[in-house]
Amino acid sequence: MKKQREDGVLKVVHQDKLKTFLENLEMLDEINASNVKCKFCKTIITLDNINGIFPESNTVKISCDKPECVVSLTEYLNEKNA
Repeated sequence: MKKQREDGVLKVVHQDKLKTFLENLEMLDEINASNVKCKFCKTIITLDNINGIFPESNTVKISCDKPECVVSLTEYLNEKNA
């Protein structure tokens, strides 16, 4: 599913397809091994606390679902798209 935004396209992955999406990014094993941390607060990422997945400098970063990290991700993406 895609939702249109003023500054581009927001891509959404349904919870049912999350594992497949992470496998395609070659990140599922790393997440299952607790080797991935939130870009903003450094909390270990699990399948239950993923909020955002986004590119940064030829890598893929993930943010957790803590309210402050949701705000930080929104601000980060707004600055990046400005």
